[in-house]
Amino acid sequence: MLMLFISIVPQSGKSQIISVPQVPFTPATFTPSTFTPTAPPTTILMVNQSIDAQNFKRPEASYNLQRAIEAMQDERTGEALEFLNKELEENPKNGYAHMWMSLIQYRGKDYGQALTATNAALKYLPKKDVEYLAYAYGTRGKVYLALEDTIKGLADLSEVIRLQPKEADSYEKRGQLYYEMGEYGLSDADYHKMTELEPGETMGYMGLGRNANAQERWDEAIQQFSYVTRLASDYSQSYAFRAEAYMGQKMWNEASNDIIKALELDMDRKAMYLALEEMEEPGTGILLAKMKVQASKSPNEALWPLMIAQLYENKEEYESAIKYYRTASEIEANDFSLYRMAVCYSRTGDDGMAERYVNQAIAMDSTDVNYLWFRASIIYSRGRVEDAIEEYSRILSLDPRVGRCLS
Repeated sequence: MLMLFISIVPQSGKSQIISVPQVPFTPATFTPSTFTPTAPPTTILMVNQSIDAQNFKRPEASYNLQRAIEAMQDERTGEALEFLNKELEENPKNGYAHMWMSLIQYRGKDYGQALTATNAALKYLPKKDVEYLAYAYGTRGKVYLALEDTIKGLADLSEVIRLQPKEADSYEKRGQLYYEMGEYGLSDADYHKMTELEPGETMGYMGLGRNANAQERWDEAIQQFSYVTRLASDYSQSYAFRAEAYMGQKMWNEASNDIIKALELDMDRKAMYLALEEMEEPGTGILLAKMKVQASKSPNEALWPLMIAQLYENKEEYESAIKYYRTASEIEANDFSLYRMAVCYSRTGDDGMAERYVNQAIAMDSTDVNYLWFRASIIYSRGRVEDAIEEYSRILSLDPRVGRCLS
């Protein structure tokens, strides 16, 4: 399986190159468009404070509940559970404790218990505490979605919006859910509402553009993403998604410019995906030419020769791919380039050079079963059967699940 890579620049300033498989990528989504649980409000639970127009006073947290909250904030989940269980033993109708319990159960993927806890929270929470009620419905909605009950999940998310109609985040989550259901009109309505509530934020416009892309309304998509580039010029995904729209219109030059911009900003994964999986001729040739210009401008950056090499490998131009993998490896030693060089040599029929370079890759990372498996296949093809069997045994010792070694 062809691998992509991510170049990570930690605080030290020294970059690292890490290979990642293409499979987990989700090019149709953008960040931060998630349904990830956040914690309920904490500080306002510990003091009496007015939280709505009717001057509702949220009760102070009991000792056990306060200790549970503090433990959760410090990620001491076991301790938090102990305090919550104590609280519920003493006060089984404490809706706030049930709410925090549901968060722990949800994060632990114990969806049955999470559902029970959120139902109890909704039963016992004060009806005037809109903030916590909204959080409870939102959490239960997440649980239903995890259980693949989209109808109930959508209903709970809609209830969150009814309770807090001015919270843009809930519209984003429902807009994402409608998108996943193919209900683009309903999704658009939620994203339009986001742009009304937060006209200076990017996510509403990104959602509208993403929905337009999904329906091949390329002009509209380009308009939305272009607006985002003006709102936040350093947001890589606006360029990556606009590149997709340009590709839909076969505007290869513009698409290539946006892919390069997105990669320059933060190694955007969607841009990688478009470049390596979706770009077609004559776009690939245009993109290659532009990447070579980037490589000339930044001769000490391994990103561009690595991308160029992978494009050439996709085109089955293995000698050119080897040349650029070698360049990337000389700029910054990395096992990924060495491994791909080995694969390219193998595809040109030079198993001797393939074995040489996969050995170098394994010297840098002796635990990668893909490298070991490839070396075993090369050794076998060169007639060294006993050595190949020994290599297969080594693979099984590292990962017994590799059943292909048993065939």
